[in-house]
Amino acid sequence: MTRILAFSDIHNNVDCVRVLRAQEANRYDAVLIAGDIGSESFDEILDIVCTFECPVFYVYGNWDNTLEYKPFHDPRAQLVHHSVHEIGDLVVTGFSGCPTHWGQNPIYKEKMAEVRSAYSTIRSEAKALREQASAEYAVAKTSIDADLEKALADIEAKAKDRRKTAYKNKVYSTQQKADRATNTAYNRSYRELDRLYASKPYKSYQLARKETRKSVLGLNRAELDTIMDDLRGRPSIVITHERLFRFVDRGHDPILHLFGHRHLYKHTEFKGVHNVNIAALDIKRTASLQSDPETGKSYSANVGGYSVFEIIDRDVHVERRQLLVDESTWKVWNFNSNKAEFTPGAVAFASAQSPYL
Repeated sequence: MTRILAFSDIHNNVDCVRVLRAQEANRYDAVLIAGDIGSESFDEILDIVCTFECPVFYVYGNWDNTLEYKPFHDPRAQLVHHSVHEIGDLVVTGFSGCPTHWGQNPIYKEKMAEVRSAYSTIRSEAKALREQASAEYAVAKTSIDADLEKALADIEAKAKDRRKTAYKNKVYSTQQKADRATNTAYNRSYRELDRLYASKPYKSYQLARKETRKSVLGLNRAELDTIMDDLRGRPSIVITHERLFRFVDRGHDPILHLFGHRHLYKHTEFKGVHNVNIAALDIKRTASLQSDPETGKSYSANVGGYSVFEIIDRDVHVERRQLLVDESTWKVWNFNSNKAEFTPGAVAFASAQSPYL
Protein backbone atom coordinates (compact mmCIF):
# COMPACT_ATOMS: atom_id res chain seq x y z
CA MET A 1 0.00 0.00 0.00
CA THR A 2 1.15 3.54 -0.84
CA ARG A 3 0.07 6.44 1.38
CA ILE A 4 0.05 9.96 -0.08
CA LEU A 5 -0.68 13.34 1.52
CA ALA A 6 -1.92 15.87 -1.04
CA PHE A 7 -3.02 19.49 -0.98
CA SER A 8 -3.16 22.54 -3.21
CA ASP A 9 -3.73 26.30 -3.38
CA ILE A 10 -1.76 27.62 -0.42
CA HIS A 11 -1.51 31.17 -1.84
CA ASN A 12 1.47 32.21 0.32
CA ASN A 13 -0.45 31.29 3.51
CA VAL A 14 2.42 29.88 5.55
CA ASP A 15 0.25 29.62 8.66
CA CYS A 16 -2.10 27.04 7.15
CA VAL A 17 0.90 24.87 6.22
CA ARG A 18 2.18 25.08 9.80
CA VAL A 19 -1.21 23.89 11.08
CA LEU A 20 -1.24 21.02 8.57
CA ARG A 21 2.26 19.96 9.57
CA ALA A 22 1.35 20.07 13.26
CA GLN A 23 -1.60 17.71 12.87
CA GLU A 24 -0.06 15.16 10.47
CA ALA A 25 2.55 12.55 11.36
CA ASN A 26 5.48 11.22 9.31
CA ARG A 27 3.51 8.30 7.94
CA TYR A 28 3.44 9.00 4.19
CA ASP A 29 5.33 7.70 1.20
CA ALA A 30 5.07 11.07 -0.57
CA VAL A 31 3.57 14.55 -0.35
CA LEU A 32 2.03 15.98 -3.54
CA ILE A 33 1.22 19.68 -4.04
CA ALA A 34 -0.95 20.65 -7.02
CA GLY A 35 0.21 24.23 -7.43
CA ASP A 36 -0.55 27.78 -6.28
CA ILE A 37 2.01 27.52 -3.53
CA GLY A 38 2.81 31.23 -3.77
CA SER A 39 5.80 33.00 -5.28
CA GLU A 40 6.52 35.19 -2.24
CA SER A 41 6.53 32.46 0.44
CA PHE A 42 7.54 29.50 -1.71
CA ASP A 43 10.84 28.67 0.05
CA GLU A 44 9.36 28.98 3.54
CA ILE A 45 6.41 26.75 2.66
CA LEU A 46 8.54 24.08 1.00
CA ASP A 47 10.96 24.08 3.94
CA ILE A 48 8.05 23.23 6.26
CA VAL A 49 6.70 20.52 3.96
CA CYS A 50 10.15 18.98 3.63
CA THR A 51 10.09 18.14 7.34
CA PHE A 52 7.90 15.18 6.38
CA GLU A 53 10.20 12.18 6.13
CA CYS A 54 9.31 11.43 2.51
CA PRO A 55 9.74 12.88 -0.99
CA VAL A 56 7.75 16.00 -1.92
CA PHE A 57 6.53 16.48 -5.50
CA TYR A 58 4.96 19.75 -6.61
CA VAL A 59 3.80 21.65 -9.67
CA TYR A 60 3.42 25.37 -10.24
CA GLY A 61 0.11 27.19 -10.66
CA ASN A 62 -0.82 30.75 -11.57
CA TRP A 63 0.21 32.00 -8.10
CA ASP A 64 3.72 30.71 -8.80
CA ASN A 65 4.22 32.78 -11.95
CA THR A 66 7.53 34.40 -10.95
CA LEU A 67 9.22 31.13 -9.95
CA GLU A 68 11.86 29.69 -12.24
CA TYR A 69 11.83 26.06 -13.29
CA LYS A 70 14.93 25.09 -11.36
CA PRO A 71 15.65 22.58 -8.57
CA PHE A 72 14.67 23.47 -5.03
CA HIS A 73 17.55 23.79 -2.56
CA ASP A 74 16.31 20.72 -0.65
CA PRO A 75 16.60 17.65 -2.93
CA ARG A 76 13.69 15.97 -1.12
CA ALA A 77 11.39 18.38 -3.00
CA GLN A 78 11.12 17.88 -6.76
CA LEU A 79 9.38 20.07 -9.32
CA VAL A 80 7.14 17.96 -11.55
CA HIS A 81 7.32 19.29 -15.09
CA HIS A 82 7.44 16.87 -18.00
CA SER A 83 9.48 14.56 -15.78
CA VAL A 84 8.99 11.19 -14.13
CA HIS A 85 9.42 10.51 -10.41
CA GLU A 86 8.98 7.28 -8.48
CA ILE A 87 6.96 6.53 -5.35
CA GLY A 88 7.61 2.86 -4.77
CA ASP A 89 5.91 1.02 -7.63
CA LEU A 90 4.06 4.19 -8.69
CA VAL A 91 5.33 6.94 -10.97
CA VAL A 92 4.38 10.62 -10.88
CA THR A 93 4.39 12.91 -13.89
CA GLY A 94 2.61 16.04 -15.10
CA PHE A 95 3.50 19.63 -15.93
CA SER A 96 3.61 23.03 -14.27
CA GLY A 97 1.85 26.24 -15.20
CA CYS A 98 -1.74 27.24 -15.85
CA PRO A 99 -3.61 29.03 -18.67
CA THR A 100 -4.63 31.73 -16.18
CA HIS A 101 -0.95 32.72 -15.95
CA TRP A 102 1.73 30.52 -17.49
CA GLY A 103 4.51 32.39 -15.71
CA GLN A 104 7.93 30.89 -16.46
CA ASN A 105 6.60 27.78 -18.23
CA PRO A 106 9.39 26.93 -20.72
CA ILE A 107 7.10 26.31 -23.68
CA TYR A 108 5.23 29.56 -23.01
CA LYS A 109 8.47 31.54 -22.74
CA GLU A 110 9.83 30.02 -25.94
CA LYS A 111 6.69 30.66 -27.99
CA MET A 112 6.19 34.20 -26.68
CA ALA A 113 9.84 35.00 -27.43
CA GLU A 114 9.16 33.94 -31.05
CA VAL A 115 6.17 36.29 -31.20
CA ARG A 116 8.16 39.19 -29.75
CA SER A 117 10.92 38.60 -32.29
CA ALA A 118 8.49 38.44 -35.22
CA TYR A 119 6.88 41.73 -34.19
CA SER A 120 9.99 43.50 -32.89
CA THR A 121 9.49 46.58 -35.10
CA ILE A 122 5.96 47.38 -33.93
CA ARG A 123 6.94 46.63 -30.32
CA SER A 124 9.88 49.04 -30.51
CA GLU A 125 7.67 51.72 -31.99
CA ALA A 126 5.09 51.22 -29.25
CA LYS A 127 7.75 51.38 -26.53
CA ALA A 128 9.14 54.66 -27.89
CA LEU A 129 5.67 56.20 -28.08
CA ARG A 130 4.84 55.05 -24.54
CA GLU A 131 7.98 56.67 -23.16
CA GLN A 132 7.30 59.88 -25.09
CA ALA A 133 3.65 60.01 -24.00
CA SER A 134 4.55 59.35 -20.38
CA ALA A 135 7.10 62.16 -20.36
CA GLU A 136 4.72 64.65 -22.02
CA TYR A 137 1.90 63.80 -19.65
CA ALA A 138 4.16 64.10 -16.59
CA VAL A 139 5.15 67.64 -17.60
CA ALA A 140 1.52 68.64 -18.26
CA LYS A 141 0.30 67.09 -15.00
CA THR A 142 2.94 68.90 -12.97
CA SER A 143 1.83 72.22 -14.45
CA ILE A 144 -1.85 71.48 -13.87
CA ASP A 145 -1.23 70.48 -10.25
CA ALA A 146 0.77 73.66 -9.63
CA ASP A 147 -2.02 75.81 -11.12
CA LEU A 148 -4.61 74.00 -9.02
CA GLU A 149 -2.62 74.49 -5.83
CA LYS A 150 -2.25 78.23 -6.56
CA ALA A 151 -5.96 78.64 -7.43
CA LEU A 152 -7.07 76.88 -4.25
CA ALA A 153 -4.68 79.03 -2.19
CA ASP A 154 -6.18 82.19 -3.72
CA ILE A 155 -9.72 81.01 -2.93
CA GLU A 156 -8.64 80.19 0.62
CA ALA A 157 -7.08 83.63 1.08
CA LYS A 158 -10.20 85.45 -0.10
CA ALA A 159 -12.67 83.28 1.80
CA LYS A 160 -14.35 84.89 4.80
CA ASP A 161 -16.22 81.77 5.88
CA ARG A 162 -15.29 78.32 4.57
CA ARG A 163 -18.63 76.98 5.71
CA LYS A 164 -20.45 79.06 3.09
CA THR A 165 -21.85 77.33 0.02
CA ALA A 166 -20.21 79.86 -2.28
CA TYR A 167 -16.75 78.92 -0.99
CA LYS A 168 -17.43 75.20 -1.38
CA ASN A 169 -18.76 75.71 -4.91
CA LYS A 170 -15.61 77.64 -5.91
CA VAL A 171 -13.36 74.88 -4.58
CA TYR A 172 -15.42 72.22 -6.32
CA SER A 173 -15.52 74.02 -9.69
CA THR A 174 -11.77 74.69 -9.54
CA GLN A 175 -11.04 71.03 -8.89
CA GLN A 176 -13.39 70.01 -11.70
CA LYS A 177 -11.60 72.37 -14.07
CA ALA A 178 -8.28 70.78 -13.13
CA ASP A 179 -9.73 67.30 -13.69
CA ARG A 180 -10.89 68.28 -17.18
CA ALA A 181 -7.46 69.73 -17.96
CA THR A 182 -5.84 66.51 -16.73
CA ASN A 183 -8.04 64.37 -18.99
CA THR A 184 -7.31 66.63 -21.96
CA ALA A 185 -3.56 66.48 -21.30
CA TYR A 186 -3.67 62.68 -21.01
CA ASN A 187 -5.60 62.27 -24.26
CA ARG A 188 -3.29 64.67 -26.07
CA SER A 189 -0.13 62.99 -24.77
CA TYR A 190 -1.26 59.45 -25.62
CA ARG A 191 -2.99 60.24 -28.92
CA GLU A 192 -0.25 58.85 -31.16
CA LEU A 193 0.13 55.73 -29.01
CA ASP A 194 -3.63 55.11 -29.16
CA ARG A 195 -3.47 55.37 -32.95
CA LEU A 196 -0.71 52.79 -33.01
CA TYR A 197 -2.75 50.44 -30.77
CA ALA A 198 -5.64 50.74 -33.25
CA SER A 199 -3.45 49.99 -36.28
CA LYS A 200 -3.54 46.67 -38.13
CA PRO A 201 0.11 45.76 -37.40
CA TYR A 202 -0.34 46.17 -33.65
CA LYS A 203 -3.66 44.30 -33.66
CA SER A 204 -1.90 41.49 -35.51
CA TYR A 205 0.72 41.42 -32.75
CA GLN A 206 -1.96 41.26 -30.05
CA LEU A 207 -3.77 38.47 -31.92
CA ALA A 208 -0.52 36.51 -32.24
CA ARG A 209 0.03 36.81 -28.50
CA LYS A 210 -3.51 35.63 -27.80
CA GLU A 211 -3.30 32.66 -30.14
CA THR A 212 0.10 31.66 -28.78
CA ARG A 213 -1.17 31.79 -25.21
CA LYS A 214 -4.10 29.58 -26.19
CA SER A 215 -1.78 27.04 -27.83
CA VAL A 216 0.46 26.55 -24.80
CA LEU A 217 -1.89 24.17 -22.99
CA GLY A 218 -2.07 21.90 -26.02
CA LEU A 219 1.71 21.92 -26.44
CA ASN A 220 2.28 21.04 -22.78
CA ARG A 221 -0.37 18.33 -23.04
CA ALA A 222 1.28 16.89 -26.16
CA GLU A 223 4.64 16.62 -24.42
CA LEU A 224 2.95 14.94 -21.46
CA ASP A 225 1.32 12.48 -23.89
CA THR A 226 4.75 11.49 -25.16
CA ILE A 227 5.95 10.82 -21.61
CA MET A 228 2.82 8.81 -20.79
CA ASP A 229 3.25 6.74 -23.94
CA ASP A 230 6.57 5.57 -22.51
CA LEU A 231 4.90 4.87 -19.16
CA ARG A 232 2.09 2.78 -20.61
CA GLY A 233 1.47 -0.22 -18.39
CA ARG A 234 3.06 1.35 -15.30
CA PRO A 235 0.73 2.56 -12.50
CA SER A 236 0.95 6.34 -12.67
CA ILE A 237 -0.24 9.56 -11.05
CA VAL A 238 -0.66 12.74 -13.10
CA ILE A 239 -0.43 16.04 -11.24
CA THR A 240 -1.24 19.43 -12.80
CA HIS A 241 -2.66 22.66 -11.42
CA GLU A 242 -5.74 22.72 -13.65
CA ARG A 243 -7.69 19.61 -14.54
CA LEU A 244 -6.96 17.67 -17.71
CA PHE A 245 -9.60 15.61 -19.51
CA ARG A 246 -9.89 12.62 -21.86
CA PHE A 247 -6.97 10.53 -20.61
CA VAL A 248 -8.44 7.27 -21.81
CA ASP A 249 -9.42 8.74 -25.18
CA ARG A 250 -5.79 9.77 -25.62
CA GLY A 251 -4.62 6.21 -24.91
CA HIS A 252 -3.58 6.63 -21.27
CA ASP A 253 -4.87 5.13 -18.05
CA PRO A 254 -3.33 6.80 -14.97
CA ILE A 255 -4.60 5.56 -11.64
CA LEU A 256 -4.96 9.07 -10.28
CA HIS A 257 -5.14 12.63 -11.60
CA LEU A 258 -4.60 15.33 -8.96
CA PHE A 259 -5.28 19.02 -9.54
CA GLY A 260 -6.50 22.18 -7.80
CA HIS A 261 -7.22 25.72 -9.02
CA ARG A 262 -11.01 25.64 -8.55
CA HIS A 263 -10.89 25.64 -4.72
CA LEU A 264 -13.57 23.00 -4.41
CA TYR A 265 -12.95 19.41 -3.36
CA LYS A 266 -14.36 16.87 -5.78
CA HIS A 267 -13.61 13.21 -6.44
CA THR A 268 -14.91 11.52 -9.58
CA GLU A 269 -13.98 8.26 -11.27
CA PHE A 270 -14.21 8.10 -15.05
CA LYS A 271 -13.13 5.08 -17.10
CA GLY A 272 -10.89 3.86 -14.30
CA VAL A 273 -9.16 7.19 -13.65
CA HIS A 274 -9.69 8.80 -10.24
CA ASN A 275 -9.87 12.58 -10.74
CA VAL A 276 -9.50 14.55 -7.51
CA ASN A 277 -9.64 18.30 -7.06
CA ILE A 278 -7.80 18.62 -3.75
CA ALA A 279 -8.06 22.42 -3.43
CA ALA A 280 -7.74 24.35 -1.24
CA LEU A 281 -5.60 24.43 1.87
CA ASP A 282 -5.87 28.22 1.99
CA ILE A 283 -9.44 28.78 3.14
CA LYS A 284 -9.84 31.42 5.82
CA ARG A 285 -12.90 32.29 7.84
CA THR A 286 -13.41 35.17 10.24
CA ALA A 287 -13.09 34.14 13.89
CA SER A 288 -13.61 35.84 17.23
CA LEU A 289 -13.28 34.74 20.82
CA GLN A 290 -16.18 32.70 22.16
CA SER A 291 -16.15 34.95 25.24
CA ASP A 292 -16.90 37.99 23.07
CA PRO A 293 -17.97 36.71 19.62
CA GLU A 294 -19.78 39.75 18.25
CA THR A 295 -17.92 42.81 19.51
CA GLY A 296 -14.36 41.52 20.05
CA LYS A 297 -11.37 41.63 17.77
CA SER A 298 -11.58 39.53 14.62
CA TYR A 299 -8.96 37.09 13.38
CA SER A 300 -8.46 34.66 10.50
CA ALA A 301 -9.04 30.96 11.17
CA ASN A 302 -7.56 28.42 8.74
CA VAL A 303 -10.30 25.94 7.84
CA GLY A 304 -8.92 24.59 4.55
CA GLY A 305 -8.87 20.95 3.53
CA TYR A 306 -6.49 18.37 2.16
CA SER A 307 -6.59 14.73 1.11
CA VAL A 308 -5.00 11.46 2.15
CA PHE A 309 -4.75 8.63 -0.39
CA GLU A 310 -4.20 4.93 0.14
CA ILE A 311 -3.41 3.09 -3.08
CA ILE A 312 -3.20 -0.66 -3.57
CA ASP A 313 -2.74 -1.66 -7.22
CA ARG A 314 -5.51 0.35 -8.96
CA ASP A 315 -7.67 0.56 -5.87
CA VAL A 316 -7.73 4.16 -4.62
CA HIS A 317 -9.16 5.21 -1.26
CA VAL A 318 -9.47 8.96 -0.60
CA GLU A 319 -10.05 10.57 2.77
CA ARG A 320 -10.86 14.26 2.96
CA ARG A 321 -9.52 16.02 6.06
CA GLN A 322 -9.82 19.55 7.44
CA LEU A 323 -7.47 21.81 9.35
CA LEU A 324 -8.32 21.74 13.04
CA VAL A 325 -9.71 24.82 14.81
CA ASP A 326 -10.14 25.23 18.57
CA GLU A 327 -13.90 25.84 18.55
CA SER A 328 -14.01 25.82 22.34
CA THR A 329 -12.06 29.08 22.23
CA TRP A 330 -12.98 30.53 18.85
CA LYS A 331 -16.29 31.28 17.19
CA VAL A 332 -15.78 30.73 13.46
CA TRP A 333 -18.16 32.71 11.29
CA ASN A 334 -19.37 31.47 7.93
CA PHE A 335 -17.81 34.19 5.83
CA ASN A 336 -14.38 34.74 4.32
CA SER A 337 -11.66 36.59 6.17
CA ASN A 338 -9.04 39.02 4.95
CA LYS A 339 -7.62 39.68 8.42
CA ALA A 340 -3.84 39.76 8.53
CA GLU A 341 -3.63 38.21 11.99
CA PHE A 342 -4.36 34.50 12.49
CA THR A 343 -5.92 32.94 15.57
CA PRO A 344 -3.19 32.53 18.21
CA GLY A 345 -2.30 29.02 19.29
CA ALA A 346 -3.60 27.28 16.16
CA VAL A 347 -0.46 25.19 15.68
CA ALA A 348 -0.32 24.09 19.33
CA PHE A 349 -4.00 23.16 19.26
CA ALA A 350 -3.59 21.12 16.04
CA SER A 351 -0.63 19.30 17.53
CA ALA A 352 -2.41 18.53 20.79
CA GLN A 353 -5.79 17.55 19.36
CA SER A 354 -4.87 15.81 16.10
CA PRO A 355 -6.20 12.27 15.65
CA TYR A 356 -3.64 11.72 12.87
CA LEU A 357 -0.38 11.88 14.85
